[in-house]
Amino acid sequence: MTQKETEKLRKKYPVGTRIELKHMEDMQAVPDGTLGTVLHVDDAGTIHMLWDNGRGLGLIEGEDEFHIMETYMEYDKEKVTAHSMNFKLSSAKERLSLNNIVIDNVITLSDEDYHYFKEHLNENYNFIRDNREILSQNGHSIQYLLIKGSKDPDAMIIQIDGRNTVENYCYIPYVEDLQKHFRYGIREEQQYTDAVFSCKDTEINSQRCRIEKIIELNHDDFNHFAGHLLSEYGFLKENRELMYKDSDDLRHCLLVIGNAHEHGILVDSSGASYARYTAFMPNTKAFIKQNQLANLIEDIYDLHHVKEEKIKVLVVEPQKKPRVEVIENTLDAKREIVQGEIELVELSDTADLICNEEGKYIGLEANRRFGNDVLVGTFLIVGSDGSEDFCSLSEEDIALYMERFGQIEDLKQEDIPEICYKIYGFE
Repeated sequence: MTQKETEKLRKKYPVGTRIELKHMEDMQAVPDGTLGTVLHVDDAGTIHMLWDNGRGLGLIEGEDEFHIMETYMEYDKEKVTAHSMNFKLSSAKERLSLNNIVIDNVITLSDEDYHYFKEHLNENYNFIRDNREILSQNGHSIQYLLIKGSKDPDAMIIQIDGRNTVENYCYIPYVEDLQKHFRYGIREEQQYTDAVFSCKDTEINSQRCRIEKIIELNHDDFNHFAGHLLSEYGFLKENRELMYKDSDDLRHCLLVIGNAHEHGILVDSSGASYARYTAFMPNTKAFIKQNQLANLIEDIYDLHHVKEEKIKVLVVEPQKKPRVEVIENTLDAKREIVQGEIELVELSDTADLICNEEGKYIGLEANRRFGNDVLVGTFLIVGSDGSEDFCSLSEEDIALYMERFGQIEDLKQEDIPEICYKIYGFE
């Protein structure tokens, strides 16, 4: 069996799929009608099973007769043709990346069925199958459905793309606020929100938390915070005692909002000065109003970053590959590496280059070409977050500048451009 065929089988029968056996031609056959769960599909195409009777005999598609079990639920469907939204497709680490999608249908289940669905996302559902088949006739390759209970305050937005199970999902805590923005049958009107998607979880991963304080930032500071969650911030350091996980598994946190944003970020720093644990929270203004939490809001007019005591940098020496080092975030430590007074060259919004200010004058060894110039002596790349202090390089910048300066260049001293002297104070 080819690798392509094997991958096709694995997609068709993912781990956790429920199977009903019709018939198996084997001396040790599992009885007809037995139910079981898919463990994995091996490279030969055998579907390894754990049958409900304790047996473990595998299945071969085309030889054994079996079918995927579906969970049938009664549901109501409302057609939504014009609700465009932004969703985050991965958990927040350092930046919030958004993806624009359109909800195709709203599915309302009974509260009992909705609770079952949230805890069994990997099962096959008839309402997903029905919508996939209907929507595929309209040329859709990916569909998004809003799934809710009849009385539950929360809901989920799910992505389906070819099977009757959930591909990705996003948990929405207050669906009524979201539905107020729906427009039925008017594709020209678009309303927007944000949310966080998780991929192929078997159940909803939500955790109860208590908001101890609401931090309101201005527009630019909130955007900066959302894009640099791993930087250290004064307001997190000052409120460290409010953020922790208690013995009852309740997470105490801050809610960080922007004065011009509809949404916010829940933060538990757990003793740190950076956002160690985060959760994206949509529609925060409506949540604050409904729960009368305005008294918890504290305006922060200056992020006043906390200087990192040690930072991760990239050190580039002549005739050597770049290497990552953790150094003291002091002027003396940087001077020691470049062997003299430092000169700063801005590389991007997130990274700076530091070299010896007098390197060419004192004859330091040629190192790397840099535009029309040649850098001499050892230099280092440090992170920049817009504050007065340097910070650790991000993993993305480490990879970028590892590649940029990774090639050891065969340079001689005569390759260094001639230094032009200028005397000031004379006409």
